[in-house]
Order: sequence, then structure tokens, then C-alpha cells
Amino acid sequence: MRRVVKRFANYELEYLLQPGKWMGLAEMLNLKTRLDHVNETSGHNLKYGIFEPSIDHNKMKDFFTRCNFCVMFLEGEAVGFFYNVMLDEKTVPAIHAGLVMIARNQGVDLLRVPYAYMALLQRKEYGDYYYTNISSTPSIIGTFGDLFSDVWPNYRGNLIRPPNKQYVHVLSLLTKEYVDRYFPKDRIEIDQKRFVMRSPQKEMGFEQNPRKLSRYHKLEANLFCIYWLDYSKGEDIVQVGRVDFKFTVRLGVQLFLLNLWDSITRPFSKKKVPVPITQGAQRQSADQSKAA
Repeated sequence: MRRVVKRFANYELEYLLQPGKWMGLAEMLNLKTRLDHVNETSGHNLKYGIFEPSIDHNKMKDFFTRCNFCVMFLEGEAVGFFYNVMLDEKTVPAIHAGLVMIARNQGVDLLRVPYAYMALLQRKEYGDYYYTNISSTPSIIGTFGDLFSDVWPNYRGNLIRPPNKQYVHVLSLLTKEYVDRYFPKDRIEIDQKRFVMRSPQKEMGFEQNPRKLSRYHKLEANLFCIYWLDYSKGEDIVQVGRVDFKFTVRLGVQLFLLNLWDSITRPFSKKKVPVPITQGAQRQSADQSKAA
């Protein structure tokens, strides 16, 4: 399973699992162009990770090999994406819910269903695994806490300590395989007791004013974020959860109902289908050949 395309509301979602393992250079460059387009049109203009200005083809391939992507299209244009980072595939399967960036939104929740389907695809590919999330945004923190199993820290349940020592191990794994690789060197602090990360948010393009962050529909989650995080010090919460059988059953039912609703309403909407990344790369290569 390499590439899966799903329709959600007016969007086309293109899922790509570790594309660095199977894409050619032209395809990877085409994918990079679409990610850059979202980065620019969203106004974030990040300069680290996959957006590092000096990134070469080898580093790009390594990044694409470590990540699973969901690229969001609206009327044929890439308007958003998120990627998940493989932390460990074998010993303790663990995946990080990495960067999410949305340039255009028609008032649709582009977190819950797209992320849930990615989690299902990943469980089918890798089996049960730990899932991590770094965020200071109440809507993301609340969604992650409600979607996945045994999430900690979370606005619901125990706030004293994580469920078991494996959570601390996963936090250390996240620090080693993601934070230390892709975040600014010597500018990050991880609090292993509170599961909190401090970073130079202004330099990294993150919103620092909590009043401008997207709120969750449950008041308790918004209050939890204010209680747990010190926004004046650039803090993000690091959540660890599980993607397992009970998550799969719960989400499988929800996705079935959404697909049923989509099949009923689809005949009443006419939407432009985006050019898949693979086809776009082939066309780009053909154009370059003609130009030569």
C-alpha cells in the first residue's frame, strides 16, 4: 500500500506512505513543490525540516522515507497537508503526528477525519503503535485526546502521571528521532515530568498568542491547555496515545457512517478532481523532455 486517495467533503485527500521508498526523483520534487506551495500560501513560510532552504536531494529523500503524508486538494489545488514521522517501526512501533498546515478551509474539520483515516492506514501497515503529538493549539490537543486510546496528558482523566513507563520511553524516542533531527539545535527543552516542550516559537513560525489559537468545542479542553501550558514561555504539550483494536473499531464505525453520508450527497455536487502526484510528476518529466 503506497498511495490512497479519499474524498472528504469538498476535498480530495491523497495519502502517501513513506514515498521516499518508492518515488523517483521527479515525483519527489513534484511533491516538494506542492508542500512549498501550501507553506507559502498559508503565510507560515517555515524554514526548517523539509522547508530548510539548503535541503538537498539526499536529505529530501531521507525525510520522505521517514514520513507518511496526506496532501489536501480543493478544486485541484494543494491547499493543505500533514505528515506523520516514523519513530520506530519494529522494537516499539511509534509514529509522531507531525506538522499540519492548511492554507484554505471552507469551514470543514480537516483534523479529525483525515487524521483518523491516516491512523487506520498506518495500523494496517505497521500494526498497533504509539502515537505522539506536539501542539499548543486547543483544537488539536482536544481532538487528539478524544480520538486515540489512553492519551496522556489529556483533559480527560488522570493528570498526575502517565499510564506506564513506556510513555516516558516513547517521549525519549520522539526527542531523539524527531525533535533533535528537525528542530533548531540547542534551543529546545523537554520536560519529561510534565510532557512539555519549550521552543523558540516566534522563530519557528508558530502562533504565540493563545487567544488567536483555534479553540476546541469542549470548554474543558480549552481550560486544560491554559492550566497545563505557559504560553509566555513558548510551551507545547507532548501527548502520547495508542492506535489499537478498540480505536480501529470505534473509528471504523464513524468512517462508515461518513462514507454513507458522502455517497448520498455526492450526486448533488460537481467537483474538480486533482491531478495525482504521480501523474503530475510524469507530466512534468514529459514537459522537461520536450523542452530539452
